[in-house]
Amino acid sequence: MKTTHRVIAVLAAATLSLTCVPAAAGAAEIAPQSAAPASPAGQAGPLTSTEVGPLAETLISQGRPATASSVETSAFPASAALDGSSTTRWASQEGVDPQWITVDLGAGASVSRVLLNWEDAYASTYTVQISDDGTTWTTLKNETAGDGGTDDITGLNGTGRYLRVHGTARGTAYGYSLWELQVYGTPGTPGGGSSSGSTTTVTSISALQTAINNSDPGDTIVLKNGSYSVSSAVSLGSGASGTSSEPVTIKAETVGGVTLTGSSSFSFSGVHDVSIQGFRFTQSTTIDVGSSSKAVDFIRNEFLFAQSAEHNLIVRSDDSEIAYNWFHGKSTIGVYLGIEGPGTDTVAKNSHIHHNYFSDQTFAGANGGESIRLGTSPKALSSGGAIVEYNLFENANGDPEAISVKSSGHT
Repeated sequence: MKTTHRVIAVLAAATLSLTCVPAAAGAAEIAPQSAAPASPAGQAGPLTSTEVGPLAETLISQGRPATASSVETSAFPASAALDGSSTTRWASQEGVDPQWITVDLGAGASVSRVLLNWEDAYASTYTVQISDDGTTWTTLKNETAGDGGTDDITGLNGTGRYLRVHGTARGTAYGYSLWELQVYGTPGTPGGGSSSGSTTTVTSISALQTAINNSDPGDTIVLKNGSYSVSSAVSLGSGASGTSSEPVTIKAETVGGVTLTGSSSFSFSGVHDVSIQGFRFTQSTTIDVGSSSKAVDFIRNEFLFAQSAEHNLIVRSDDSEIAYNWFHGKSTIGVYLGIEGPGTDTVAKNSHIHHNYFSDQTFAGANGGESIRLGTSPKALSSGGAIVEYNLFENANGDPEAISVKSSGHT
């Protein structure tokens, strides 16, 4: 039996309510491995595998800081092109070339798609550019025959903090005006500004451990693409912590480009504000984030564990984000993702679980093969405040419950 659910608002006080819609016709049932343009935020209808998991495109520009070369009046600020509304717009000074609008995506953002919704005052010639510093620009797209309307520019490949649409010739006698400027890809450093930290690239597990031991808030540690055997877990303790605005990021060189084999991968004790990104986990033991840690995030990873691992990921820490991951290939008892907590009767607080892809759980038992489990029975009266939204479940048949709610106060 195929199960496909779009989870919208699911949980309340130890009860479960699913809003389900049929799978899109021809929806992929296994791997979200060929990214396609994501649907606009808030789209109705079923999720597809291109909107979730490690390779999903996401809208990364909405609400971000924006500047422009000029505005026609204060009623048409640059921010109006990034507010998600089709009734507000940016408009430049009339009759003057060139003009530009720039959005700050955060340091290290990756851009794959730009959508421009022009008002009547459009650009007939313009470039889409990206920059690390707002001074030196790289051109991603050069348009010489613009005709207004909507320009959906796909297949881009750029990394930087700032994206600029630079108009050099107007299509009308007026200025330049955009109802919406939407940028899709992977977001940059949270909070907007460039990170004060450094980036270190390593080529071995031992060098990865050393870099983690020496890390400071805001640092990014990159493991070069390849397959690495991990027999003793890479340890993240309090010395590897970041801050809420300057997390320590540990990431694969490219999403899915690093496979970690062997018995383990990372261990967590007393660490906070760290983000694990882009890895392919194939280990034989559970990743267990201890309750002494906080704000440990897993973003755009693939979990394809050996069947000897009872669970894939257990999170006991508060304030963790689990997003855009792919959990699949489990046939034995145990959960893909469990939110636990300290002791026997308290659940972890403020987890945010979104845009994950849960597929191909084939455990044949009557109980114990959930995709997501929030707490355990002794934690039933503990309020966790988790938000679970926009996750896709396909062939997640390891348990009658795709999401098992064994604690309270979740949405």
